[in-house]
Amino acid sequence: MFDSSGDFGPFLQSGERIVWTGRPSQGLRFSARDVLLVPFSLLWGGFAIFWETTALAINARIGAGGSEAAIFPLFGIPFVLVGLYMIVGRFLLDAWVRSRMTYALTDRRALILRRLLGERLITVTLANAAQLRLTRHGAQGDIEFEPARFPFFGNSWGLWTPSLDGAARFIGIDDAAEVFRLAQRAAGRDV
Repeated sequence: MFDSSGDFGPFLQSGERIVWTGRPSQGLRFSARDVLLVPFSLLWGGFAIFWETTALAINARIGAGGSEAAIFPLFGIPFVLVGLYMIVGRFLLDAWVRSRMTYALTDRRALILRRLLGERLITVTLANAAQLRLTRHGAQGDIEFEPARFPFFGNSWGLWTPSLDGAARFIGIDDAAEVFRLAQRAAGRDV
């Protein structure tokens, strides 16, 4: 879908050259945080669905004649929708967002291009990067160029949908150790 090197041409600075391009892993992806988020989302969604079915059963039993009886099923709908997002929707949204992303590492910067409703480019000057951290997941890995933000302040989407986190990072890339080495070299942090 993307010609990775061509995607970044308009964003390169004078004399800057691309040393690597890639894309995040595709499809459904689980992370370490899902050890806590999956049970929480199942509890939330399960209770919301239990509430909604109970409210509908009571409403059917007492009849639709009382307007106050119709309030309880309506009250539960937003909670069921949030529960469905937390259980299933967040994984589908994250996969879709990652399918619309491409990465480049230059001799100066890390570039993340996200094409959702228009283009959004996130750049990090490697020499000034707050951190360079590699996390491996088998053959793939993540490279963080900024510290992760606390999820309840600022962008809380990142907690549930990592690809929408505002922090600059390459998610689920192949040959992550080699790309990390290239990033360290570009940042002047050779090891």
